Amino acid sequence: MSTVWREVNKSGTVIFSRSSEGPYEIALNKGDKIKIKGESSGWLKVQYQEKDNYGRGMKEQRGLFPANYVSVNGEEVKFEKQDRHKYETVRKNLTPEEALNNVNDVLAKEIIQVLHEWGSEVIKLRSDKRKRDYMEVKKQMATLVGLRKTIIDQRFKDTDKKTKDEVAEKVIKVIEEGSRQLNLDLIVRVASGPEKGQRAHEHNTAVVDLFRQYQAVQQSEEGVRRKRKIKEDLKALSDSKLSEEETETKRTELLSRMIKGYDPQNKLQQVRELYDLPDVDVHFLLDVKACLFTVGESVEVFFFLYNNTTKTAITEEFSVDLTLLGMPTDPRLISNIKTLFTNVTEKNYLADLYLVVRIYRKGKMLMNNLDTPPSMTDIRNQQMNLPKDSVIDVEEEPYYRRPFGCCVLPLTPQVISEKLMEGKEYCPGNCSVFYSKDESLFPVLHQIIIGGSGNYEKLPTSRAIGIALGVTMFQKPLEQVLEENQDILDLNKTVCKTSMLEFGEIVSPGEKRSDLYVEVCNGSFVSDSRTVKITAKVITSTSANNKCIHRSTGLYKEADVYYHSSIYCNNNNPTYGEMFCIRLPPDQLEDATIVFTFSTENKKKKMEKFAVAFFPVKDHQSGVIKQSDQKITLELWKYIKELDKNIENYAVGTITKLQPIKDSMTISLKLVSTQTTQEPHLNNLIKWESTKTPLQTILYEFTFVSMPLIAQYSALVFNSLFDMISKKEDPLIFNTFLHIVDMLSKKQFSNYRIVIDDYIDNYFQHSEENIHRFLMRHLTSSLEHEKNSGKEVSQSLKAFHYMFKFIIVSRMYCVGAGRQVITTQEFVQQCMDIFDRLNKVMAVDSTTLVAAQDLTLKLIPHLFETIADIFPFGNDQNLGIIASNFIQAIPDTGRKNTIEGKLFTLHAMAHGSLLEDETRREIILPMMIDQIKKHIHRSSTERRICIRTVASLLATLQRRMVTKQESNINLEMVFSLMDHLCKAYDDLLDEKAQVMSKITRAISNENEVFALNEELKKISEVTMELFSSVLVLFMNTDDDSFANHMRRSESNILTMLDLMMHMIQHNPIPEYWIQYNVLGYNVIFDMIQFICNFCKLKHSDQQFDRAAWEHFFNVCITFAKCDRLQLEKFSLSKQSKLTTHGDLRAKVTKLLRDAWEALSHQHQFQFVPQFVDPTLRLAATIPQQQVYVNMLNVYCSLVETEFKHTGSLRQCQGLTAFILDEYIASDALDDKLKDYLVTVLSERFDRDPLMTSHGNKFLSETKILIDLIGAVKRYNDAQEDQKTSALLKVMQYVFNADQQEIFIKYLIKLSNVHATNCNYIEAGLTLMLYADKLDWNGNRELPHLNQAFVKQDEQTRKEELVLQAIDHFDKGKDWERANGLIQQLVNRYITQTGEYKKLAQIMRRQGDFYDKIMDTKRFYASYFYVAYYGKGFDDLTLRNNQYIYRGNEAERLMDFVERIMKRFPNAEMLKPLVPVSDEVLNGDGQYIQLITVYPVDQDEVIRRTVPKARNEKVSMNIYSYAGANDVSVFHYSRTFRMHPKDKEMNEISDLYTTLTLLYVGNQHLENVKNQDDDFLAGNSFPTIVRRKKILKSLEITLSPIQNAVKNIEDKNTELMELVISHNVDAKKDTNKLSMQLNGTIDAAVMGGVGKYLNAFFTDQYVTTNPGDLPELQRLQRALAQQLVVLEKGLDMYDQYGTTATKKHCEHLQSMFRGLQKQLAEPISRSFEIK
Repeated sequence: MSTVWREVNKSGTVIFSRSSEGPYEIALNKGDKIKIKGESSGWLKVQYQEKDNYGRGMKEQRGLFPANYVSVNGEEVKFEKQDRHKYETVRKNLTPEEALNNVNDVLAKEIIQVLHEWGSEVIKLRSDKRKRDYMEVKKQMATLVGLRKTIIDQRFKDTDKKTKDEVAEKVIKVIEEGSRQLNLDLIVRVASGPEKGQRAHEHNTAVVDLFRQYQAVQQSEEGVRRKRKIKEDLKALSDSKLSEEETETKRTELLSRMIKGYDPQNKLQQVRELYDLPDVDVHFLLDVKACLFTVGESVEVFFFLYNNTTKTAITEEFSVDLTLLGMPTDPRLISNIKTLFTNVTEKNYLADLYLVVRIYRKGKMLMNNLDTPPSMTDIRNQQMNLPKDSVIDVEEEPYYRRPFGCCVLPLTPQVISEKLMEGKEYCPGNCSVFYSKDESLFPVLHQIIIGGSGNYEKLPTSRAIGIALGVTMFQKPLEQVLEENQDILDLNKTVCKTSMLEFGEIVSPGEKRSDLYVEVCNGSFVSDSRTVKITAKVITSTSANNKCIHRSTGLYKEADVYYHSSIYCNNNNPTYGEMFCIRLPPDQLEDATIVFTFSTENKKKKMEKFAVAFFPVKDHQSGVIKQSDQKITLELWKYIKELDKNIENYAVGTITKLQPIKDSMTISLKLVSTQTTQEPHLNNLIKWESTKTPLQTILYEFTFVSMPLIAQYSALVFNSLFDMISKKEDPLIFNTFLHIVDMLSKKQFSNYRIVIDDYIDNYFQHSEENIHRFLMRHLTSSLEHEKNSGKEVSQSLKAFHYMFKFIIVSRMYCVGAGRQVITTQEFVQQCMDIFDRLNKVMAVDSTTLVAAQDLTLKLIPHLFETIADIFPFGNDQNLGIIASNFIQAIPDTGRKNTIEGKLFTLHAMAHGSLLEDETRREIILPMMIDQIKKHIHRSSTERRICIRTVASLLATLQRRMVTKQESNINLEMVFSLMDHLCKAYDDLLDEKAQVMSKITRAISNENEVFALNEELKKISEVTMELFSSVLVLFMNTDDDSFANHMRRSESNILTMLDLMMHMIQHNPIPEYWIQYNVLGYNVIFDMIQFICNFCKLKHSDQQFDRAAWEHFFNVCITFAKCDRLQLEKFSLSKQSKLTTHGDLRAKVTKLLRDAWEALSHQHQFQFVPQFVDPTLRLAATIPQQQVYVNMLNVYCSLVETEFKHTGSLRQCQGLTAFILDEYIASDALDDKLKDYLVTVLSERFDRDPLMTSHGNKFLSETKILIDLIGAVKRYNDAQEDQKTSALLKVMQYVFNADQQEIFIKYLIKLSNVHATNCNYIEAGLTLMLYADKLDWNGNRELPHLNQAFVKQDEQTRKEELVLQAIDHFDKGKDWERANGLIQQLVNRYITQTGEYKKLAQIMRRQGDFYDKIMDTKRFYASYFYVAYYGKGFDDLTLRNNQYIYRGNEAERLMDFVERIMKRFPNAEMLKPLVPVSDEVLNGDGQYIQLITVYPVDQDEVIRRTVPKARNEKVSMNIYSYAGANDVSVFHYSRTFRMHPKDKEMNEISDLYTTLTLLYVGNQHLENVKNQDDDFLAGNSFPTIVRRKKILKSLEITLSPIQNAVKNIEDKNTELMELVISHNVDAKKDTNKLSMQLNGTIDAAVMGGVGKYLNAFFTDQYVTTNPGDLPELQRLQRALAQQLVVLEKGLDMYDQYGTTATKKHCEHLQSMFRGLQKQLAEPISRSFEIK
């Protein structure tokens, strides 16, 4: 239905900021003013006009915005369009709750819930532009809508259960796929019972079971992800350039990570894991859909499975007969040509498996050209010649069976993994048919086709298009598959069964099979050209025509009398490769003889018999069926006509009348049977009554029979042994039992135990009284360790489990048949005596019995289960006593296997049915609790087993309550473990920390890290089980039971609170288990309530326990701050789940507030000030009104409490400032909270007159701090000036307020800002401001500041600060300052700590810095004068003020101007050195005046002192440092002529200079206190800021002669530095020296010096300006000095110059000599005032 918009004309204000989440939505900020033009379904059409910095409109935006984010102002005006309807009738959409109420079906309800949940998530997918995921989820939602429609349809309710289950499975699958894609909660479901398939939760599933279901789903998904990643790595490995050895090593590493218990030799294991294939026998359903070929004759098609790895067929052949037109001969098979290949073993389907199809034609010997299809006439003629019955079982067939073609279908692991694993039918299309012109290759044609090369080709499409097949795989046991798929797998109507040619590894005792497979291998016929056909039948002493031969399987097929081979034309040595099966009862099979007759084509083109062969099945010497490990060669006899009449006489009698011939034939046999055997010793045991061999010999020889063979014939073996007992109670029979079980105890045969269990449970049926009495007597006797050898007792121990099961089952059948002699009470007592004997043996500490005792511990739990399930053991109390006594009898020898075996037995007992009966539970449970208490803290392994035992124990008990088998089970006894569980939780956390530490240390060892991560995963799993167990105990606790426990417990309330804290802080449950986490946190909250009630009751004013209350408050705060309860970070769907029972944060803070208010002020004061910090933090952390209302009330109570007891608010104020700073700086403090905080505090302060004054001051200072911190937040680090200024203001405020922690915090922030902007010297100086406050001998513990400065002692913190400052100075090239700090560390390492390694390292660095000073050419920072004029500057600190800026290294003026203009793009640049008018000062614009300034020595300028002489041995690299550092006076100059219009006047005598001095340091001011931030920023550059305000300026005018003196002295200094550098520096800048010499000498010679002489060195000047005489004399000295310096410079130039500069040097020397002459008289002249 389209959306209906209602036009309006309103205005509004945005009350919540929101970004755009859709293509038509608009992004608006809180406070934006908007116009509203339309309304619909909670959305508004809005208009918004953006404003620039000056409030001017820039751009109009239009779009959609949520109505609940807007506060609407004013009344709605009339519609502008009169033709629009005022009201629209819209169908009301049902809410999810209303929709749920209208549906009764559970599955349909879940679909509605899921669609509602996915709705908000799919919108987020669209807004995040995840188009693919969005479309997939939309498709899944559409599927669910369709399925819901199906489910609620009335007709669906009448459908069969299977259809409903299929729909339910599809719904569940779609929901799980979608939830996984949307990253929603894991979904687990009830596995059995009336609620099967519904979502599992604590009301229908035990909590531990619920956890294990979640865990199973998670492990499955993690396994899939891990395997996918490893497969990708394996694929990448194949493309890598590693050596073959390295590749194999890496491959082994990857496979060992993917496969548990990886065995490099087990290739099947690797294949199974790589392709995610099952580890069970599977079944393949073959559906032959169409045979698309035109043979022109009837056809017989055979199908079988072929293992290309072993090059053998693994199944019988399934066949179908087709007519000339390709239709089944039997009309019942039309559209129903199917077979089920059953029980295909793992070693076959994990190998290279193929479905092979062989096609035989049945007709004439030779065919026409295969390229020419038969005509319709040929087909009609063939049809007329066919016999009426196409299925012929006669000795002579009316046609030839000839090879036609072959095709193969791969069923490799890859195909199975990709096509068959989901249970869907795999239809690969038409399988092409191939043939070979050499028909002798036909038996191996499938091998050639699979190999891909050889003499074969594809049949032309005119003859064969192919065969259309469908394959489906089933993974469950055969009986279950047949039962679940009765409609398609009816073995009588729809499908036939095709068996394997061998048994699997495990053969069920119920398997009834006796198949003898005969393979016709090949023949050798002497004649030159023979076309031979072989016919076979089976003759017994009772019949010559036994219908027992099965050439193949097929629906409606019966056994035949004859087997007919195919025919290979003109082939003397044909290979047949065909097989038939003989099925006869065992006695007839051993009596059988197979008769083979051989026929060949005579001259009349008819088949004529020429030979016969006889093969007796039984080996009369050994008395068993013949074995054929290799092929058997048959001797052929010439066929005579007499054989047509009485061939059976020759078969069972003598063949001496027949003449042997040279021809021969080979066959092979394979017996697949559980009824008859080819092993003589086993055969004697089975037929012990009919053989003449003595029983002792039979039993002795039986010990040589292998275990796999015993398992295959298990039913016959055990039935024979029990028959022996019933007739002959020979002790050797018992020993034979012991022998069998002793073999089962070996690791390589342990998998056969399931066969013996199956026999006992399902196939034992002996009811003779003496059987169980015989077994009990001998078992008791054999356990007497005092009389028997250790080996005998060991065997009895190993056999105890099975022997006792035989005793119980035998007694059960005996009672059922009414043959019992002794009473039940007597029988029970005898059984208990046996267990007493067993317990004594288990208590023996003997190395001989250790292995047997370990095996007994593994098997005994299963025995207890059997006893409990199949036999009423007198009463349940007896079984409880037996189990309890058995465990207690196991000695605590300290042996690892024994202890763990006992604990595993306990775990099995807890997991099984022993505890389901209340009577048994009363006996067993106390014993289990005692054992757990004894072992849970002894070792890591024991702890883990004990925790799992507790979890299984609680699961078993709670399961009975959940399933309503018991209404209520008292868990108080288990609750007594709580103290031990608390400690176990601590121990597990310690284990985890240790493993994490090892991972950190082994980070470079990939294999070790993997192993440690696996160990970490195990620890997490155990911790989760413990967490779940504690939840169960909490769930079954109330106030009374908790109080009772605390009275009985050895520990106190603190232990319980510690456990709660661990469960909250270290919750091991993954975050995405939403539903389980909801359960956990609700249970924990309930427990917090119990503890609160207990504390109120037991720790009130009369017996106040501060530690208990403190722990309780901390638990509440930690719970509220728990990351998984912070709804704001979750999607709406997850929020709805988390708030199923309300917002737990609000609940727990309300509980905390109530508990706090229940305390007296005296007790509340005990929590001041330490409780201020967590309380205020909690209020600031959670933007939920109820939370911060509750916590701010507690906070205000703390403030009041402090004032009432101390008369001051100092502690609360300090902590408040610190916390507000932290949260405002991180933009984490909600405006509403700030307003509420001020409001509540104001009310509290106004309420108490005594607090009003202090309170108002507190509020005022808090508001100021909030504003200052907010100002810092407004600027980013790139806005250097603003950020620095804001930081300094905060630092000044908190410094004055004595908030040292905040001061230090902002000091570090300032350093980081400088470092970010590459102001490294300032960053280092800022750190040193903090370091100087610390003492090298201090021992204070300093708090954590950031990642660089963790919690540490004072000395370490200072060392870290100094080292970081050194790094900054190094980057800023201030190596002199860095070396000064290094000297501090050197003194510390030598005199205080003795850390010589650190000393060596830092001194090497000091040496490096000295090298850099001498070798590196440094350019120091430039300085700039910046003045800001006009009212356009909002920052009052800038307006009409002047500053000195420290620029970057050698920064140019134009670059600096560009930087300033970026900050003030609208400002107007004024000309430098021009006076500023009032119009500019008072104007509304922004005006900036900017010029480069230079550091200056004010003494040289003001007092006109002569520049100090410097040490000529010191490099300028060292000397220049002082002039660029610690500078606080700067200058700029302006030179002008006093009489510019006088052209005749010497310009030198009229040249004046104005020097403007600028002061930034307080030391230059008199009677003036510190200005602005100078108390922090210092009085000179460099300092912690890059900008300082000019505090004073001074103008000085230099007269012409002073100007001349300054110029000459400056030039002298410059030349002298070049001379000195040539003396001391390694790098000589001779080029620069030559330029300076040339400029000075040349200028002087060309008249420069002459102007000075003419201007000042005259009597007239001296007479006119007598006051300048000192300056004139100084000028004389300067000129004289210049001559000296020039001479030194020329010497250096001559010395270090090259050949090319020689002439230039000589020229300069010549000019210099002229200059000396010119100045000789002036500089030596003595002036007098006349």
